[in-house]
Amino acid sequence: MKILKKLFSAFKKKPVERQDKSAEFIPPQGFGQNRATSPVGRVSQEVGSLLTLFALILVLSFLVLFYTRMRIEVSLLDRKIKQARIAKIEQERKNSSLRAELARKKGEDAVLTYWKLYGALPDYEKNRVLRIRLPD
Repeated sequence: MKILKKLFSAFKKKPVERQDKSAEFIPPQGFGQNRATSPVGRVSQEVGSLLTLFALILVLSFLVLFYTRMRIEVSLLDRKIKQARIAKIEQERKNSSLRAELARKKGEDAVLTYWKLYGALPDYEKNRVLRIRLPD
């Protein structure tokens, strides 16, 4: 408790007014100046910063070049894939027309023609048989 009273009493005391010492401030020699005062030091710093900037620009340009090259290759591959799909559809169309023509030329019955065209028998379960009686 006594310790707390001593602490509070230290804060209650009025602070001593200080004189303005900013007028007395004497900066050290070379204060506020660049430390590399020699021309060789400045040139080497500038060359170093220019080399860093050049390296950064070079890396960024390589990245842009790599990205554009990859995009071009992807677009060319997409075009080839589309052409292959179109060729496949065209080949399947020609193949089915040739099957139909061969089956027609052989003159076989309808079930065998259907079999040769589609590789399976027709689905007769979905068909309905209709009988129509004509008046005599």
